[in-house]
Amino acid sequence: MMKTVYLIRHGEVPLEFQGRYIGVTDPPLSTTGQQMCAYLKALECTVVFSSPLQRALQTATYIRGRINIDDRLAEIDFGEWENLTFQEISARADAGLLALWAETPEKMRFPGGEAVSAFYARVDDFFDALTRSAHAVTAVVTHGGVLMRIISRIRNIPPLRQIETLPPRGTLVKLIYKQEKWHEA
Repeated sequence: MMKTVYLIRHGEVPLEFQGRYIGVTDPPLSTTGQQMCAYLKALECTVVFSSPLQRALQTATYIRGRINIDDRLAEIDFGEWENLTFQEISARADAGLLALWAETPEKMRFPGGEAVSAFYARVDDFFDALTRSAHAVTAVVTHGGVLMRIISRIRNIPPLRQIETLPPRGTLVKLIYKQEKWHEA
């Protein structure tokens, strides 16, 4: 069975949240974010899956199809690092923890937040279920971290390098599932 999946990163957020790790922080789309998602009105999907966070849900409303909220699509919880810039995190964080994040991210837990391994497990669980589903055309509206995990799995890129797969906000990556394998279209 052939399937099409559109992986969509939510639109732009207000300026005060840009350049910050906003995981579970829940800002809405900015006016720019709303405008950048207008092209999604052309998509018609059997089903639309969305993160429960409002920036993703607002993006999902532009797509024609039944929206299903799935908590597994929420961004990672950065804990004490929520809503901070990298410079602010670097000034506060233990050097060892920063090194762990840079070198073996899958082994770390954000202080007061989520373990990266738990985040990967829930994203993998969602994507494995999507692979088994019977939906012919699906949209998945979510966040940068979730998309990096999914795309890096498809490309066989290790966690250390998954930042290379980060799509810009408001963009779409098309996947095709055929012959028991995912392909980027």
